[in-house]
Amino acid sequence: MKNITLTIFLLISTMTCFGQTLFFDNLNNSSWTSASNTTNSAIRDSKEIPLVKLNFSKNSLANVTIWNFKDGLLTIIYYDYQLKTEKIIATYKYEANVDKGILKITLADNKTLEYKVGIVSTGNYALLMKKKE
Repeated sequence: MKNITLTIFLLISTMTCFGQTLFFDNLNNSSWTSASNTTNSAIRDSKEIPLVKLNFSKNSLANVTIWNFKDGLLTIIYYDYQLKTEKIIATYKYEANVDKGILKITLADNKTLEYKVGIVSTGNYALLMKKKE
């Protein structure tokens, strides 16, 4: 019984690491979505931010916030489905520490927020959990 429990635990921990690796391996040039009410203050104050990988055309979405990661810059855009318009909320620098599973986002006032990346699925869903300051 102990061997079965240990085997299950090892399999689960391996799957989590695999999903986390997928998030970081494909982070540059990837797009994710979050709730439509994501603002500068929400990013600063939220303890957790759920993200869903953008795998479809944004025209098929409801109102959402899109997180575009590219070349060390994170651009957060509000997309209005009805008007088919985009509004840039903010652009931040980001740094990924793959080994520790940490995503650092540097705000405009140079404050750096650190998030542990939790994977809900194999690369399509992620949960950014703010580390204590």
